[in-house]
Amino acid sequence: MGIQKSGSNTLKNIHTTKGKIRKTEQLELPEYNDWNEYAGKMYTNEIVNKIDNMAKRNSLDEYQVLSMDHLGTISKLLSGSKSFYRSKHPRDFVLFNSNVYKEYPEGEYKKIWWGDINITESNDNLKSLAGELGVPIYVLYEMDGRFGNEEYPNIDQYAIKVYSDGSYEIRESLEEFYDILSLELKEEHVRYT
Repeated sequence: MGIQKSGSNTLKNIHTTKGKIRKTEQLELPEYNDWNEYAGKMYTNEIVNKIDNMAKRNSLDEYQVLSMDHLGTISKLLSGSKSFYRSKHPRDFVLFNSNVYKEYPEGEYKKIWWGDINITESNDNLKSLAGELGVPIYVLYEMDGRFGNEEYPNIDQYAIKVYSDGSYEIRESLEEFYDILSLELKEEHVRYT
């Protein structure tokens, strides 16, 4: 699948199989002063989400759909550039390529969401998701929930654990860097660019 600019306010979404074009869709875009402004701000969020959401919702279980209702599309990108996003949100608690796991009463865990998450901005969404599920959820770093760790994640390495009553805790090693109430980086650790 590829996306290419096609006229002033449309994109062509080209679906291919083994190099052969199967289908071409026209996607209407909002008006922007300049293509780079649109591409930089919206490509990774709006267009990819529109294309992926419908297909994903049809192949997900009920917990994954519920997590999308609270956290946004699975495999969400906050920005095309991690360093650019961090420069715009220097104090925020951000995890790129994170994994969100639901706890089961038997002590098992299931991945229900993955993607980039700004925990500072999404704290209320994480609380409401845990509340609706009625069990704790864990936000893990990429390596703790992928690449051989999907079925048996490193749960004890969570970045934040959110309980169904809305309370939460961050990993002890992160308390030195983040304010537990605001979930923002402490001033002495902020690197402004």
